[in-house]
Amino acid sequence: MEKFLKKLQEIRENPSIKKKIIFTLVMLAVYRLLVFIPVPFVDITALMSKTISSGDAGGIGYFIMLLGGSLDQFSLIAVGLAPFINASIIMQLLGSVVPKLEELTEQGEVGQQKIQQYTRYLSVPLAFLQSIGMVFFINYLLGGNVISTAPLSLIITAFTMTV
Repeated sequence: MEKFLKKLQEIRENPSIKKKIIFTLVMLAVYRLLVFIPVPFVDITALMSKTISSGDAGGIGYFIMLLGGSLDQFSLIAVGLAPFINASIIMQLLGSVVPKLEELTEQGEVGQQKIQQYTRYLSVPLAFLQSIGMVFFINYLLGGNVISTAPLSLIITAFTMTV
């Protein structure tokens, strides 16, 4: 117990660690607030009734839990970091196939910065496509048209989730 209290005292005295902890707590609070903001064109009452009624049934209950509650209201952050992670995996795989990207990986720091920039650019269209896919997947999973799939509303929903 003394070691624990000593470590807490060290954390309180170190300003850089204190700033990192405060930043992490603020980001967690922002994330929890964004979970409650739904995407446009979502029938919240139908979505919540279907997720709550099927939440005890196993598979979808685990899926809802893994998304941290963002599926309950199909929030703005339902896509999460998946597009960026997928883009970085794609760029790593392309690095061994495309000669230009292979040259960039051998250039050191400058090349890595350029690859990171390409990864960010690639994550935007991936986020858009994954948003569209998530709309159709949730409608299929919940067995109905909970989220509007009219072309204009689908584009607005996907754009909102991408941003």
